[in-house]
Amino acid sequence: MAVFAPHIARNYSSLPAAGETLPLRELVREIAPFGLVLSAIQLISTLISYSDRAILGYLLPPATANETIAVYSLAVTLAMNIMVFPGAVGGIFMPLISRLVGMNDMDSVRKVMGTAQRWTLFLTLPFAVVMTAFAGEMLVVLYGQSYAGGAAAMSIFMLGMFFSFFTQVIALALAGMRLVNLEFKIVLAMGTLNVVLNFLLVPLLGMDGSALASAASFGVSALLFCHYGWKLAGFRMPSAAYKMVFAGAVTLVLLFLLRPIVLSAASAVPSLGTGEEGVYLTKGIRFGFIGLIAAFSGAAFALFCLFLKCFEQEDIDVMRKAAKRVKMPPQLLAVAERAMLLGVSEKK
Repeated sequence: MAVFAPHIARNYSSLPAAGETLPLRELVREIAPFGLVLSAIQLISTLISYSDRAILGYLLPPATANETIAVYSLAVTLAMNIMVFPGAVGGIFMPLISRLVGMNDMDSVRKVMGTAQRWTLFLTLPFAVVMTAFAGEMLVVLYGQSYAGGAAAMSIFMLGMFFSFFTQVIALALAGMRLVNLEFKIVLAMGTLNVVLNFLLVPLLGMDGSALASAASFGVSALLFCHYGWKLAGFRMPSAAYKMVFAGAVTLVLLFLLRPIVLSAASAVPSLGTGEEGVYLTKGIRFGFIGLIAAFSGAAFALFCLFLKCFEQEDIDVMRKAAKRVKMPPQLLAVAERAMLLGVSEKK
């Protein structure tokens, strides 16, 4: 969903209204350039995603290159899974943003962008901080002790993922405005910077340098999206977004402080045998500890967001509609609404 959402958004606003027809010549003239540019963007994005691994294999000693690339690949892939949440939010808000762009109602576009960004951060940051603080433990539980060395690379790459989902709503809006050429230029600049930084940092830091190069490239991409989001869509990052980032940072510090206690408790879990079933059961229990930490992280992050007044009335409306779709019990919905009201900022 995170991969295809921007491409769907680009074409959604150009669809004819119900009952209208689009001549074949106009269809070809509109769609063909989009298809070519999108294909180029996909090609460059694929090359970027594998360029760091290729450079690692080129620069590292042959004796350790294969092992390092294997560890780095799984660490980066695990970190990229965080984009499931922004992709889901983008899929919900994308049609509305595209339709409003087509109506040239930019005030409403900016309002919806703000709502989408708050939900993106609210749903993604708690998991991102857990994956950052317990990167090594997650790699060990999922892949084995030999992959623990990818913890630092995973945490650093997660910073790049933060830059990506922090500005994803801007990318969706620009896509809805059919500015695919602009995205192509941003992706190209990001890819070039990533390759240059990899050649500079890998000899010094190994796979951690490659992760740092990717994070820096995502950071530059985020700055470009923020610039063009303001210049072309008039969208400035709302204060609620920075408040949520601060809440996430505080939650991350809290997790690092509790980390020794959690690891001590996890180490006390006895091994359930040396057979295949026992190994999987032991891993399941230890991963359950991470699940509990994720739940604690979500609760702590939500409390910080309420304290910092990160929400608006529109967020309660979105939650209410979502709750009705999943048939949440009315009593539980009422409790959630009352709790969320505590975090609604007072408009001046």
